[in-house]
Amino acid sequence: DIFQGREENQWEFARGQSLAAGADFFFQSISFLEDAEGYSDYTEGGIDYYIPVAFKAETDANKHLSSGAFFLWEFASANDRLDGEAGIRVDHAYLWNDDVSIQTYPVANPRLRLTWKPVADAGSLRSLSFTAGGGLFSKLPYLSGIFEKEYGIDDYEFSPDRAVFGLVGTEANFAGGWKFSLETYAKYYFSRVYLTQVPETNPIEVRIHKDGLGAVGGFD
Repeated sequence: DIFQGREENQWEFARGQSLAAGADFFFQSISFLEDAEGYSDYTEGGIDYYIPVAFKAETDANKHLSSGAFFLWEFASANDRLDGEAGIRVDHAYLWNDDVSIQTYPVANPRLRLTWKPVADAGSLRSLSFTAGGGLFSKLPYLSGIFEKEYGIDDYEFSPDRAVFGLVGTEANFAGGWKFSLETYAKYYFSRVYLTQVPETNPIEVRIHKDGLGAVGGFD
């Protein structure tokens, strides 16, 4: 089951200046079942071991509620050569089922974007712009749907995946509707939830960690 809602208001208080504010929520109920049998291998003391193991993960109507509030200021210079936006979003998540409930700390995600347009209406080149931006990003991981009391997660020990991101890009618009654009981005995860398994146990013991790190980048 999924329910979501959003409310947003915007005010323009001067030419090229506006402020937006709002709030939203996302509710989801998840049931999950994974039941497997096989063999696990591990090395101890220089000896390889192969043991039969079983793994079972089952949840029944795990629920999570994500809510957030945001503020955004959009601005532009008098000659429209420079524009951008600056804002902040605060997110909170609450997870629960019949056996356990997990509160999380609210997280704040500021962001900033600037676009400079040094060229406008220069012959066949209608416009040329350069953009740079960055900020923080958070998202409740997929693993939040399979939490159980046996994992031993207490209030405020679980947190959304968090990352810092940045991007730079350029766009050129030409006569006849032609356009060229290039954008590159990078994202670094400094807090990420992941699972590990202990192969020596039967059934396999699953442990949840929140100290994952990672990086990703690309261009478009």
